[in-house]
Amino acid sequence: MVNHTDALSSWKLDKADWSAFSEACSHELNIDNTHTGDDAIKNFTENLISIASHTIPKSKAGKRTVHTVWFNSSCKDAIRSRNKALKRAKLSPTDQNIDNYRITRAKSRRIIRTSRRQSWQSFVSKINCRTSLKKVWNVISKISGKKSSTSINHLSVSNNEITSVPDIANTLGHTFSNNSSSQHYTDKFNSYRQQDEKQQLRFKSTNNET
Repeated sequence: MVNHTDALSSWKLDKADWSAFSEACSHELNIDNTHTGDDAIKNFTENLISIASHTIPKSKAGKRTVHTVWFNSSCKDAIRSRNKALKRAKLSPTDQNIDNYRITRAKSRRIIRTSRRQSWQSFVSKINCRTSLKKVWNVISKISGKKSSTSINHLSVSNNEITSVPDIANTLGHTFSNNSSSQHYTDKFNSYRQQDEKQQLRFKSTNNET
């Protein structure tokens, strides 16, 4: 069956201007512009979303069409006939047209139920002890018309695709470490840091509690 569900707008990552995005992040999301306090995370998130809104296009919110695996040509023809009968009954609501619409509607429902049942029976007959749970749930989602979420399963670094989970984790860790490196500190921040590091730490406590 073809279902029409509400679809939220999403980022079109394949059409993003990543050069402009990176440049804007370097200027806007640095230590000098970073807010402190309880709203630090909120301000950072708002700035990041603002940058993305100017450099990454988004799809329009609206209706999206979900196709199910059991929706075949018979279902399509049955729905088309039902819609024609409904339109005829609305334009000319005679007893004959209304009865014809009811018969056509009942027929389309029967065809859809049969196709759905046969699709489910065909799937169940192929399940065995070697069938993975992932495959089972994927097929169930397709039969029910649920859209599976798209996951990011690789990284692209210097035109090289990184696909294994350990390599992805190591690449992300290296990137985070590099971005947090002292070589990215501004001269102003380094001046404050060096001045504070020269102060001798006092570990003697003045707490008189026992």
